[in-house]
Amino acid sequence: MTRFVVVGTDTGVGKTVFSATLAGALGAYYWKPVQAGLGEETDSQTVARLSGLPAERILPEAFRLRTPASPHLAARLDGVAIDPAALTPPDARPLVVETAGGVMVPLTLDTTFADVLARWDLPAILVARTCLGTINHSLLSIEALRRRSIRLHGVAFVGAENVESRRAIATMGRVTDLGRLPPLSELTPRALAAAFAEGFAGASWTAQRGPGAAGPVSESRRADMSHATHALNITRLAGDDPLAFDVVVQDGSGETRHHVTLSRADHARLSPAAGPQKTIEAAFRFLLDHEPKESILPRFDIAMIDKYFPQFEHEFPRYLESRE
Repeated sequence: MTRFVVVGTDTGVGKTVFSATLAGALGAYYWKPVQAGLGEETDSQTVARLSGLPAERILPEAFRLRTPASPHLAARLDGVAIDPAALTPPDARPLVVETAGGVMVPLTLDTTFADVLARWDLPAILVARTCLGTINHSLLSIEALRRRSIRLHGVAFVGAENVESRRAIATMGRVTDLGRLPPLSELTPRALAAAFAEGFAGASWTAQRGPGAAGPVSESRRADMSHATHALNITRLAGDDPLAFDVVVQDGSGETRHHVTLSRADHARLSPAAGPQKTIEAAFRFLLDHEPKESILPRFDIAMIDKYFPQFEHEFPRYLESRE
């Protein structure tokens, strides 16, 4: 059954309210691994109040820190040692986990929450504001998640409508826009549930298990998963430099179509001994092992892949070899 980690682009973006309504809609268990600040209502208490969930579905925090500060600082001030390696999601389903602060919030001076997420076999939902500055914060957060091969289910927006910012984040970040929670004059379980039902009417909350979410995946397993679950139809188009291709990706849920270019120079650098079509196929096998087919841009040049996945050139030869 469904399990998600809710992360934010920053502190105070609305991820606790979103977590409450998502957990309520799914009838899920809710877990806040680290709570920093006990002077006011905690996030677990807020979720209990707004979600409509029974008390037993609000799971106890792993760390309850008195000081409202970054977890690494709150722990030091409270005389507590956080062991990030000991943080493991409860075996409860469905489950909504809410992190503290933004993606790169430190648990210690050596480990961020993003580092911990890379160990967990859970897809992430990024909660973002809609106001000025959200494009930069969201794209940086998306890049931080992808650098750690954390699968991103999509972005949930909180705030007044801002069509252009949402479009920019979804397009440039190559992520799914799940929907938006608007500002509410009265924050009650009933009002929140109604706003969620309307604002996220088209969203899917079925988490597809995929590689990369739980850290390193074996080379043979990656190849097997990619080859077994996706069919590629690659058509060479007119043009000499760059070379151009239409690519259709098919699986059990449907198909996506992509127009892809490959310069002669990049072909010679990446795969001088392989044909251009094999190069395109290997590149798509890599992409499909790191993100859903729906997240792959409809038009792009192969040189762009390294921008989003710095490990591409290092891992690419393995994908090329697996197709020969």
